[in-house]
Amino acid sequence: MSQINSQKIVGYITCGLSSLALVIGSQVPRAEASNDSNVIYSTNPSGSLFTVTTPAGAKATINTAANTVDTTLKQLADKLAADKLAQNAVNSATAETATADKLAKAAKEASDRAAIELSKIEEAAKAAKADADKALTDASNKKADADNAQIDANNKKVDADNAQKIADNKKADTGKAQTDANNKKADADKAQTDANNKKADANKAQTDANNKKADADKAQTDANNKKADADKAQTDANNKKADCDKAQKIVDSKKADFDNAQKIADSKKADFEKAQKDADKAYGLDKIVKQQIANIKKADADNAQTDANNKKADCDKAQVDANNKKADADNAQTDANNKKSYADKAQIDANNKKSDCDKVQIDANNKKSDADKAQTDANNKKADCDKAQVDANNKKADADKAQIDANNKKADCDKTQIDANNKKADADKAQIEANNKKADCDKAQTDANNKKAEADNKKIECDKATKDLAEKQTNQKAAEDKAAQTCAEKDKAEAAAKDAADKETATKGSTSTRPLPIINFNLSDIGKKFQFNFDGSVATQNVSGLTSTAWLTLKSFTGVAANFDVALDNTSSNGINSRTSGLGFNVYSDLLSTNKLDLASGKTSSSGLFSNAVLNGNFPNQFGDIDVCFTDGNTCQGGQNGGVRTEDGLQKFSFSLAFNKPVDSFALGNFGVRYQSIEGTNLGTSGTGQGKYYKSKEPSPRRVPEPGTSGALGLFAVGALRLLKKKPLV
Repeated sequence: MSQINSQKIVGYITCGLSSLALVIGSQVPRAEASNDSNVIYSTNPSGSLFTVTTPAGAKATINTAANTVDTTLKQLADKLAADKLAQNAVNSATAETATADKLAKAAKEASDRAAIELSKIEEAAKAAKADADKALTDASNKKADADNAQIDANNKKVDADNAQKIADNKKADTGKAQTDANNKKADADKAQTDANNKKADANKAQTDANNKKADADKAQTDANNKKADADKAQTDANNKKADCDKAQKIVDSKKADFDNAQKIADSKKADFEKAQKDADKAYGLDKIVKQQIANIKKADADNAQTDANNKKADCDKAQVDANNKKADADNAQTDANNKKSYADKAQIDANNKKSDCDKVQIDANNKKSDADKAQTDANNKKADCDKAQVDANNKKADADKAQIDANNKKADCDKTQIDANNKKADADKAQIEANNKKADCDKAQTDANNKKAEADNKKIECDKATKDLAEKQTNQKAAEDKAAQTCAEKDKAEAAAKDAADKETATKGSTSTRPLPIINFNLSDIGKKFQFNFDGSVATQNVSGLTSTAWLTLKSFTGVAANFDVALDNTSSNGINSRTSGLGFNVYSDLLSTNKLDLASGKTSSSGLFSNAVLNGNFPNQFGDIDVCFTDGNTCQGGQNGGVRTEDGLQKFSFSLAFNKPVDSFALGNFGVRYQSIEGTNLGTSGTGQGKYYKSKEPSPRRVPEPGTSGALGLFAVGALRLLKKKPLV
């Protein structure tokens, strides 16, 4: 609604009344001097003619005019007050909507930032969780490895103790054998006992060999298990490498897609720059057309560049994913290599134990042979002392060898224990690291939970602000609709008298029955939007609530054709539902005449909501002839099932007016719509509506509108009153 300065309005009215009074004052004397009909004419800006009777009846006319002046001034004051109230309501609703919009945008930005931060922190929490799980698994593996090493060390300790016992026994046996040799094997029974002892010693050595065999078999089984674990880790590493290669291929494909999109964008940019140069070189109407082409190519180039940028971002994202998979594959390969190293080490340990087992078996076999030999010696009653001495010497050597073996096993035991201790320390360190990473993971999860709560709160605030904005927008639209309705109702009375006067003038000046045009178009109107409000009637009776609104935008005008975009809305209310199934109007050569501007059949067309353009049709319900209508039907009478229903909201279509000859401008009038499927009235289901041009109000103060018929009569009456004061009636 326009902000109107009431003082200025009063000034405009006073000035207008004074001017018109002067004109009338200059005409009255001529009227008195004449003997003919003595009719006085005055013309308002719209061309309407107003009359005053002869001076003989001037007194009654002036009295009537005075009453008209009072009524007109009161109407103007009422309209001014209504406009001001409506404008205040719209301004208040607009300010509230603007504030709500700012709050909604701020809440939306805060919610989006919180969502982005939440996403980042959740990713960090996931990474920390994966790191902690990996560290825990590593600690568990090292703990198991340390436990196995400790078991191995314990076994070797037992083995070393047994070997020491064997060495001690052999040393004792050697001393005994030496005593026996020194005594010259005096007692054969003692030699037999010694042989029996050697037999027992051989059996014990065989048992030791069997234990070593079991130990070697166990070590081999452990080596086989670690080999299988290493093979499994290698397979996993190979799979992750394949996944990495696949991701890289996707990156390469997206890179090629981006390169292609960038080439397209560069090509479209070159097309735009060429079109812009052509537009810059052109003049007049050709410049406007070429500039529009350049603008279209500019938009196309911008869209292509946006598409290329999006594909670049998609490519970069895929590269990050490929790099992550590459790092994952490298980690898996490192793990596989470590497990391979562990498996190789376990195999070496197994081989060493097998070698040790073989050596002990040979020793057991030797002891068995020695026992057999001692038995033979006992059987021969130790006939030869020298042989007994040799046997004692052999036993001494055997004892020394057993001691060396025991010492070696002790050293091996100590080394294994040190290795077990080291692995235990490594496992403890890995467990501490796992615990630290678990703490990091828990902290990251806590941060993520806090951010989630914060993001949820921001989302709630955003939803509340959005809901509040929607309510404010609804209130603003209601205020604007109410203001528009108030203006329309106030304008309707004023316009009715003006329309009657205009029609009377047109009837006097022309024999045409066509209504006058209401709006003119030329090159300067390209890109402008024009609003038309339609009422509704059924069976020639007005139906309150049966309404529509159309917004026409002149997209281009070449002189031989005018192209429009239309947004059509069925705004029926008060329990009325309907379908706007057609829209039409008359086409004029100019704004000041009813002359028809012929359209080219076959070239005048429509697309979108309405697919047909019908020339020289008519609307029912006594609406009458119409130059062109747009509908889904074959005539202007019915639109089949097409059109805009009350619940559909805005629907769009485009049309082209093709002229039979080039023109510099054209005018439109007699706007109408066809209604079908009407519900909520018992008058019928079919009707029509008359359209009026609604000029949107600007924020700055608008000028005082041209007076209508009643306003002109009032101004004339004021002038007549002034004349009456100057000169008495005869």
